[in-house]
Amino acid sequence: HSSVAGVPVVDLSGGFDMSEDHVIKAWLDIKLTPLLSSISRNFLTCLSNRNFSCSAYQTV
Repeated sequence: HSSVAGVPVVDLSGGFDMSEDHVIKAWLDIKLTPLLSSISRNFLTCLSNRNFSCSAYQTV
């Protein structure tokens, strides 16, 4: 979730192993792709605050 104004709230929880690239790619396809037209720099900054591995962050 995000507390940054103007940033869409996307649930990053749910018991998924966000350290595995194939899980990240599936999550991006399902959750993030529909939001791409409205994503802001603030949203991407919020993603950078998540506990992603280096590989997972590169995938994002």
